[in-house]
Amino acid sequence: MNFIFWSHVHRDRSKQEFPPCTLLREAHREGGKVKKKTIANLTNWDPEIVAGLRALLKGGQVSSVEESNDFEIVRSLPHGHVAAILGEFKALKLDRLLLSRNRQEKSLALALIASRIINPQSKIATARALRAETATTTLADALGIESFTDTELYRAMDWFFVSPTANRSLPRQASLE
Repeated sequence: MNFIFWSHVHRDRSKQEFPPCTLLREAHREGGKVKKKTIANLTNWDPEIVAGLRALLKGGQVSSVEESNDFEIVRSLPHGHVAAILGEFKALKLDRLLLSRNRQEKSLALALIASRIINPQSKIATARALRAETATTTLADALGIESFTDTELYRAMDWFFVSPTANRSLPRQASLE
């Protein structure tokens, strides 16, 4: 059985001081004696690289980013269910069924439908969930909704959820495809 280990050798030849050397070595037994073989001389390596190699050989992980919290996660929003719903909308060609000339209106209408599936809630809660500052998902970002007024959102809600034209025409158009 072979063992890999670190060896720090301090040398003193004829009263001359030599810097210590760091070696990566392998040891095994032959006939009751321990035989050592130097795999690599790490003396000239940067101490950070040697520490990283040592951590890897011990089964650890090495990151190029310092572990001193250089990054702080400020906010993380769920996206998987948003991607699934928008993927189904695309497969159903729902954006084509919405007869709006304005891209913002169409995006808001899609966001309203998706938000009803994700988390049905009141109008004001839906508006809050779509705003960048108070978003609860990546829905508005995925649909390219940067900003909107409450009036725009309420109009889209009223048109979609109250309008008999929208409620009758969408199922009919969807069945034709």
